[in-house]
Amino acid sequence: MQFINLVTPREAKEILLQSGSVLVDVREPFEIKLMAIKGLNILYIPLGDLPINIDQLREYSAIVLICRTDMRSSLAAKTLVSQFRDKSIFVVKGGIVQWWIDYPMEITESKSASDWYAI
Repeated sequence: MQFINLVTPREAKEILLQSGSVLVDVREPFEIKLMAIKGLNILYIPLGDLPINIDQLREYSAIVLICRTDMRSSLAAKTLVSQFRDKSIFVVKGGIVQWWIDYPMEITESKSASDWYAI
């Protein structure tokens, strides 16, 4: 039985430093325009598009998922676990909101934090 691992942004960064890992942001394009993580091996695949783009993830051994909080990335993880029994699947606990709190300099923003929380 494969488990979905919840990780902090710090733990996610450590995983993403390893070869064969990728960060998959499952938010919608308009959300990514508001706030995005800089400088990592990252793919943007909205949750609704994940099933038709799943082949893009076959080459990776570790997949770290992120969304705004961690709800959609948890749903994405369930899909991936059923497809990839040989891969490590991680969900960033608290999503990009927590990443922004922990590492504000690694986030590009086009709105203020108060606008972001209102979405």
